[in-house]
Amino acid sequence: MSPVLQAMEDLQQAIDDGIVIRDSASNDYKCNVCSMQLSGETPMLQHLGGRQHREAGTRYILANAREECPSLRCLVKPAVMEAAEKGVVQVVEAGYRCSICDVTISGVTPLADHLNSNSHKKHSSNDSHVLRPFLEDGVVSRGASSNIFRCCVCLVDLTGQASTLQHLEGKQHREGGAKYVLANPWDNRATLAKLVKPTIIAAARENVVRVGDAGFTCVLCNVTLLSLTPLEDHLSSNGHKNNTPDEETMIFQHPDLRQFLEEGVVTQSNIGNIFKCSVCHVDLTGQTPTLQHVEGKQHREAGARHLLANPKDKRASLRTLVKPMAIAAAESGVVEVTAAGFKCALCAVTLSGVAPLEDHLVSNNHKKRIAQDKAFTSAEAVSALETAFQKNLVIRPVNIPAPISSQGPRAKSKYLYSVISKPRGHVYVFNNTFQGQGRLQRNGAHLDSVNIQKTFEKLGYVVSLLEDLTGEETFEQFRKIRENPELNGVDALIVFILSHGIDPYTFMANDGTEVNFHSIRFSFSDRGCPYMRKKPKIFFANYCRADRMERRQVEEADEPSDLATIHAAVEGVLAIRSPDFGTVFVKSLCDVIGSYGLSIDLRDLYIELGDEMKENEGTKPMWEDYGFKKFFFGPLGGHSEGSD
Repeated sequence: MSPVLQAMEDLQQAIDDGIVIRDSASNDYKCNVCSMQLSGETPMLQHLGGRQHREAGTRYILANAREECPSLRCLVKPAVMEAAEKGVVQVVEAGYRCSICDVTISGVTPLADHLNSNSHKKHSSNDSHVLRPFLEDGVVSRGASSNIFRCCVCLVDLTGQASTLQHLEGKQHREGGAKYVLANPWDNRATLAKLVKPTIIAAARENVVRVGDAGFTCVLCNVTLLSLTPLEDHLSSNGHKNNTPDEETMIFQHPDLRQFLEEGVVTQSNIGNIFKCSVCHVDLTGQTPTLQHVEGKQHREAGARHLLANPKDKRASLRTLVKPMAIAAAESGVVEVTAAGFKCALCAVTLSGVAPLEDHLVSNNHKKRIAQDKAFTSAEAVSALETAFQKNLVIRPVNIPAPISSQGPRAKSKYLYSVISKPRGHVYVFNNTFQGQGRLQRNGAHLDSVNIQKTFEKLGYVVSLLEDLTGEETFEQFRKIRENPELNGVDALIVFILSHGIDPYTFMANDGTEVNFHSIRFSFSDRGCPYMRKKPKIFFANYCRADRMERRQVEEADEPSDLATIHAAVEGVLAIRSPDFGTVFVKSLCDVIGSYGLSIDLRDLYIELGDEMKENEGTKPMWEDYGFKKFFFGPLGGHSEGSD
């Protein structure tokens, strides 16, 4: 292939990867990696073949080694790329750091030479294969930069592979790991299990050995041992053996089996090691066969039939067998259990299994039948809402001076975000309506999408509606958002979550999958979403917030920054929704933005939102942020477009 054709092919690959954006109307090109805009094809071809792009592209792809980006990956030798994927090579301000050898190299060519050197190979062969199992098990985690490791059992930071291995072989880790294993005897990670003899782990699983502040307690003998060696001696002593019950009368304590026993799904015979499944009416000898049964096909099918025939049964071990939408359909009488399987009374069809039933409930045919059976009656409300948005937004300017900086109009004040890009930012609306899912259906929810789209498009934002997504689709969309190179050209990211809630930080996808809100937000750290580094990320969360709380620990490098969340309600409070105008939260928010537009910042809008929701007899919103500064939805204080 000629050099000219090869260059053209490279340009097209860069466009396909999102590295280069082309404006077909003006024939202008923008390189998202180098933040350069060039007029015409030839200058862009010269830029892609130049030193600046090679160096910037190399740094970017080595810092984001998991990305599939052929136009950038081709800039780096496979050996260097592989080292970055394994975390051996890290991008730092001074160049590139080899985490194994704890050295910093200024350029990619010297880096490749180093990785191929005998010194590096010696360090790799000496330490890496030993440390790798601990990393894979999650017992040790790698630091965000430099040659730092963290023992997740002992909660200590260590510098270098050699000192990390010394710690893992030392007394502190052996004792800390042993206490962890005996407190969590069903954790089967090999690097932890090898710290304790199998006989002691078996005793902990049988609830004979317990971990306390003073050491280890033998429940049968009511004695406390200070360390592992005396505990081992005790368990092998005649005194302990005389107190040990026969295997036939021992009650096993596996946590999963314990839940089945507590809920009455499984019962235990007085003989001891005989169990009975009360759902399938079968007898089972021993703990392992019982666990295999409750995880098997026979029990899953029988449990699903029992639950859909008795949808009011609240036992958790049964409700996990069927998706919430199917349970809701059974509670509303839409699903009936028959000898042939499951019948949808609305569509008059019989499905042979739970999976076909769940597929049917989210099918277009079923949704169409729902729509025909229960015609939506709020057309007038939609029309009125559309008419209201034909009016211009009311802008109430306030006398706030524009920021002055020698770095140009896009420079950001220390205390204020600059929102002057065109478009201003991207808005993503995750709206789950649960259409056709009985009492789960959020009547009027689609009005929220209309409201949000009209409001933010008038402010100059690009709005994407992502409605009725499954859990898998939800996670995939958030991945695409984080990796969307178009974010590099905008100044703000706004996300709406409109759904049902499980607890304050868990909401439901449209198929009933539980989605952890913490995980979503924390994935937008500077490392997780580099395109939005030091730029505002705002989440509006509208779902009912029950009172089950979750605590989360993260490494400092993974903590989000420049991120704010406004919840529709405080913990433990139900969000209010109307079939006539949507949720009180979204309607009030859009009304406040419509009234104040660009004239007041987000925190003041939050105060106005609280007043507006109170007037609309809604809940009290809740603010939460991580290092969030002053934010206006457009140029500071509503200044004219000329300031762009």
